Amino acid sequence: MIALAIHPAQRELLLLLCARLEVGALLNPTRRPLPGAPVPVFAGMGELLDHGAPRACVFLWPYPGLKEDALACLERGIPTLSAGPVPGIALRWGGQHRFSPLFQAALAQRHSPEFGEPVYLRRLVAGGDLQASWWAACQALAEARDLVDAPLAEIQVAACKEGRKHHLALSVSFANGAFAHLLAAPVHCSPSLDLTLLGSGGLAFSDSAANLPALVRKEGARLQPPAFLFPEPAWVQDFLDHLDQPAPDCSFQMQLLGAGRRAARLRKLVRALP
Repeated sequence: MIALAIHPAQRELLLLLCARLEVGALLNPTRRPLPGAPVPVFAGMGELLDHGAPRACVFLWPYPGLKEDALACLERGIPTLSAGPVPGIALRWGGQHRFSPLFQAALAQRHSPEFGEPVYLRRLVAGGDLQASWWAACQALAEARDLVDAPLAEIQVAACKEGRKHHLALSVSFANGAFAHLLAAPVHCSPSLDLTLLGSGGLAFSDSAANLPALVRKEGARLQPPAFLFPEPAWVQDFLDHLDQPAPDCSFQMQLLGAGRRAARLRKLVRALP
């Protein structure tokens, strides 16, 4: 079985993963209920592991205690995957964008002869608190590097917060002269379809408001992303199929986290070197 550490707000993703993969247990270390979960739910990793050793553990959101829980899995020899970097631990993380239909379509346009060379990229993704927004920014940056296909030259980080919610904005310069704005917003539809990629010969873009169906309820309308847009099922399956892949380094991502903290505290642009 696969064990998932997931937030109750990720209900659509939870149901999709349970339908597509052999999910046998959920970790919900919050006080929020997770009603209608199709598999057993545990409040602590120790309790989950005592229930039965999973084939793999997948962490889908950052929470206090994640590092200790991931270490507990690794110490038992359980393959462990995380949606974002976990400081101080060598484990597989990130790469979801490679399985996103939006990314694949944009990459195909990027490599068409008519598109020319990348000039500008704008991307808006869903964040949350500082840790969640940092994870979102790391994922958006990895996606941008693959789309622009050039080394990073400079990154400027801006941040603001209200309570626990953080906005992160990355202004990224690439060695080939391309430029990107990457925005992690605490309230935004996930997965995000908000992408604009300008080339010297053409423009590729996707508008989330125009491309997502709306689910209308008495409390209002809500954009409902179709299941095929979520990259996580294919991402997790690829992890299971290639367990021998090395853990990526996250030293630069740690610099990015520090820059985000300083930018939120000082309320000014902070440079983060690649």
